Amino acid sequence: MEKIPTRLITEWESRFPALEDPWTHWCIEGDGEYLSTISGDNFKEAIDVVKKNYGKFLEIYAFRARVDSGKTIKQEDFFGISHFEYDERSCKRHGWKR
Repeated sequence: MEKIPTRLITEWESRFPALEDPWTHWCIEGDGEYLSTISGDNFKEAIDVVKKNYGKFLEIYAFRARVDSGKTIKQEDFFGISHFEYDERSCKRHGWKR
C-alpha cells in the first residue's frame, strides 16, 4: 500500500466517536471482521489499526466499547472511519499527496 496522505488520516481522526462513561475503548472492525479493541488512552494505536488495514477492507468502522471481566461489550451504533473507495476519490479530488 502506498503512503497514506496526512490529510486523510486527519479525516479518520475526526470520525472516531468520543468516549464517555461507560465507554472506555474502541472496538474496530473491517467489513464485519473484528480487528482490535483499543483503550481510549491510546488513540494513536487506534489510528494505526486503521492505517494497517486501509485497502484490505471496503469499510472500517469503530464502536464504542468497554471491557468487563476480559469480555468486550460494544455499543450497537457504529461510526464509519474509512470507506476505501470514497477515501481514494477524496484524495484524488483534493489532490492530497501521498
